[in-house]
Amino acid sequence: MVDIPTLKDRLISELWLPTIRKYGTILPARLRKSGELKLLTLTSERNFHEITEIEQAGFTTRKNITAWTYSLPKKLRLETEILPARIVGTTRYEDSIPSPGFSIKNDFPFQIVNLDFSSQDPNLEGGRVEKEIRALEHTIKMQKDTGEESFVILYSTVLDSACLNRQNIVQVSDGIVLMGWSGLTLAEFSASISIQEEKMRCIEALMSKLCSKYGYSSSRTLPLVMPLDEAGTCLDSVSAIIQSSGG
Repeated sequence: MVDIPTLKDRLISELWLPTIRKYGTILPARLRKSGELKLLTLTSERNFHEITEIEQAGFTTRKNITAWTYSLPKKLRLETEILPARIVGTTRYEDSIPSPGFSIKNDFPFQIVNLDFSSQDPNLEGGRVEKEIRALEHTIKMQKDTGEESFVILYSTVLDSACLNRQNIVQVSDGIVLMGWSGLTLAEFSASISIQEEKMRCIEALMSKLCSKYGYSSSRTLPLVMPLDEAGTCLDSVSAIIQSSGG
């Protein structure tokens, strides 16, 4: 399999930074010129170039960055590289965010949210992407609950041979109750999604539907897909500019 961290620079240059720059054009001039946008990024001690690139592009500074990794050794390594950014480690983001004691709950909201699960040495097993999607929804909900009206969201994952379970995705989302929301529908997709292209379409549809659930609209870019092996495993990255529907 291709070494995933080596692909990150392409994600940054071809998708992430162009989306962030486009987001910059809709910001009020005061925010656009401040260079003080808050960034949440799931990152790797082997390649944290998104932090330096977004900083060098003038969108943020280290004191406004929260970097998440999933183990203490990786956290310690990042501390030698990117302080004074806040570095959080020892657990996986998708396992932590549903908890009432979520460690960065009070850091929300962010203007740039990079949910790069591919950087977290993902365990390639069934149910993994469904957990990431649950974390995506909790993240959007926290953005809404803390009053953020517009932000960029970047979501990257590894799609392997494991099927996506449509019913599981719907049940988990509907378990996050919101008054006035009639429920998530994914009837246009197979019950067990096995084809990579259909998984990608499902993820894009979910991004839009979850934004609608919390009163946002999304302007999406074309996804960036990179093959990882000859068996069809691929890295899928999608980005969107999210705005309050009433804005």
